[in-house]
Amino acid sequence: MKFKIMPMFSVVVTTTTTLLILFASSVNGMTLEEKIRDDSDLSQFYALLEMNPIAMSTLKYRTLTVFAPTNQAFQRFTGNTSVLYHISTVARTLEHLGSQVISDYDGNPPLYVTRKRTGKQEDFYINHALILRSRSNVQLQNKEGKKQVLHVIDDVLEPLTAKSSATIEIFNPDAWNFLTHSESLDIGPHRVRSFRQRVVMTKKEKIYSEAGGHTFFVPVEEGFKPSPRPDLIDRKVIDGHVLPNKVIFTSSAAIDEPYTTLAFEDNLKVTVSFFTQQSGKETKTYVKSNTVIGDSKHSAGVVMAEIVKGNIPVKNGVMHLIYRPLMVVDNSVKQFLEVSHF
Repeated sequence: MKFKIMPMFSVVVTTTTTLLILFASSVNGMTLEEKIRDDSDLSQFYALLEMNPIAMSTLKYRTLTVFAPTNQAFQRFTGNTSVLYHISTVARTLEHLGSQVISDYDGNPPLYVTRKRTGKQEDFYINHALILRSRSNVQLQNKEGKKQVLHVIDDVLEPLTAKSSATIEIFNPDAWNFLTHSESLDIGPHRVRSFRQRVVMTKKEKIYSEAGGHTFFVPVEEGFKPSPRPDLIDRKVIDGHVLPNKVIFTSSAAIDEPYTTLAFEDNLKVTVSFFTQQSGKETKTYVKSNTVIGDSKHSAGVVMAEIVKGNIPVKNGVMHLIYRPLMVVDNSVKQFLEVSHF
């Protein structure tokens, strides 16, 4: 069911506290459903649970992990979500999350786990949402004796869904399915037809259907003007829009750290990095391609693009829609660089 809304103490002490909580919960016979119900800061998430009979049945009868957003996260959220996208039918504490867990949403799309070291602490993210360690790793049993784990998160998870007007069903698409059926997907006003055409013309479809976990940058239609720009997007430029074997969401991305793209070889070396810029009360996220070593067709230099819609999860990674193509240094970009203060 969809729901629309208009984001150490020492190890010994932490472990002891967790054990005490688990012991008290076991004595009191509290279930995970009751734990969520009685937490006033999870009331909006519990309302979603109550409205979804599949989710309530899963809580009552199955092993699971729940990623529960706070009320504040729901108050910031303006997209579409499903409570089943916040549930996995395996019980996983933070230490056993792995690189991904499979959600219970239609098509069973994966949820991606990122570990990021912050000082002496390791932070955990599920997709773009930070797991709040002090309120997570709650382990309980339901009345069937099934192990269940609760993690509280600071943002609402948003699955990739088809538009209500779509004439085809799309479940758990990979990056190539995304490009192929983008007009039927709920990605706001953005269109990616021109970039898809370049991928087909250069016969690079395979990299978008490659299994595993990758990061894909996709320029939207507006970025293909002026007219000479599309002709400059060749096979190597398309490679420069892919970070292989890395699933990077904006919230957990290392700022100003260069990531190696597929366009990184002996005669051409291109990296991509993330950075942010304050615009009034809003923080905008950008990506920057750096052609460290160019060749006769690809000039050395930096190109920046705003992420206009980021953190779109797909079967084989994450996609970020960007305002203009990376790597392509044309006159309009040179003018942009001259007047910008990045």
